[in-house]
Amino acid sequence: MSSQKLTKATDSTSFELGDRDLLKGCEGKDVEQLQKLLIVVKKDIIITGYFGNQTEGIVIKFQELNELRPNGVVDKKTLDAIKRKAYGLSGN
Repeated sequence: MSSQKLTKATDSTSFELGDRDLLKGCEGKDVEQLQKLLIVVKKDIIITGYFGNQTEGIVIKFQELNELRPNGVVDKKTLDAIKRKAYGLSGN
């Protein structure tokens, strides 16, 4: 594992996607990166950098469709599934 997982950040905008679990109320660059991935998976999302109702709803729907726990939290398991789906679309 990389030591970058232990990055000390006082500003939520300095987190990279995968540094922390994302859930409703989070904001920052990592949320924006997540939203960009979700555009590939599901087109109708607005990139705001804020994890609000819109992002939570799309994450829950994604989790339901992919047999993940539908709790709206983007943990490592959910993020890995989103990445696989987003990057796998171009190979079909």
